[in-house]
Amino acid sequence: MARIEAPDTDAGDLPSIPVKLPAKLAASSKTLLAPPRAIADHSSARLARPDAAVRGFRREVSGAAMAGNGLSIGHHKARLAFFGNMDAQRSLDHEHSRRGVIAVQASMDTIYKGDVATAAGRRNAWVDALFVDHAVFRLVWTNFAAVEPGVLYRSNHPTPGKLAAFTRKVGLKSLINLRGLAKNGSDALSRDMAKRLGLDFYDMAFESRGAPHRDRILRLAEIYAKMQAPALIHCKSGADRAGLAAGLFILMKGGTTAQALQQLSLRYGHIKQSKTGILDSFFHLYAKEAEGKKPFMDWIRDDYDETTLRAAYGKSGTIAGFINDRLLARE
Repeated sequence: MARIEAPDTDAGDLPSIPVKLPAKLAASSKTLLAPPRAIADHSSARLARPDAAVRGFRREVSGAAMAGNGLSIGHHKARLAFFGNMDAQRSLDHEHSRRGVIAVQASMDTIYKGDVATAAGRRNAWVDALFVDHAVFRLVWTNFAAVEPGVLYRSNHPTPGKLAAFTRKVGLKSLINLRGLAKNGSDALSRDMAKRLGLDFYDMAFESRGAPHRDRILRLAEIYAKMQAPALIHCKSGADRAGLAAGLFILMKGGTTAQALQQLSLRYGHIKQSKTGILDSFFHLYAKEAEGKKPFMDWIRDDYDETTLRAAYGKSGTIAGFINDRLLARE
């Protein structure tokens, strides 16, 4: 049996999580928890047959987590089916999508049982977070950065220990969850830690591959106006939705499109050549139609047409799309 050590343990975190790993995966566990450069080197070695490599890697990891968690083969097959049809499973119910309040995650994308009050429940939440939601990589890497120092910060989905560390570092008062109510281990652990830290918590779901909805942008503006600062915005990888929300903040504060687009950069993991490039196109659309002529929020209320942007944009079947959607498993 291998033990996956969690280096950012803090109040409520488990110091270690026992997981039954196949011999092949246990032998390479040091690679999984290596520094980011080593992880990148390990990933690049698989690119000769990337799709098969990713499927094989996930089969071993998810199988191990499920075996250690006492789940049935049926759940294992369901998870493999999910990864075989990722694009279909990512689609949100239209009403939930438009409201932007919650984003109900596909049930096959989690093994979390809904309990963080007991030791067994937290162990289950950690296994789900680490191996199903890919938090194993977020243990050793974060793209935490200031959007406006003292007011707004951004990051990938923080583990409980990292959320506590960020709070100590910059005095966080609010947490804005751009994933919505995901109902997985990562979501439950961060909500629990936010409560322990006394942070105000907001669910504000956005899409990474769709045209931003007008009503969601308006609701985010309301949150920004009333939140206790400083606040942290996060999605899963901290690349796309966090970049969108950060760019929106800049424009709402009177900044320029060029400044907003800096929040959607490779520095944070954003790949504009994939489907997530529609977020860049959103900012370019404002620059083309109204920047310097009309305030951003007035343009949003009066002129912005998300349907036209959605219809005009298309990025599929590219290498960048494969890397973003399949290899990195972005939401």
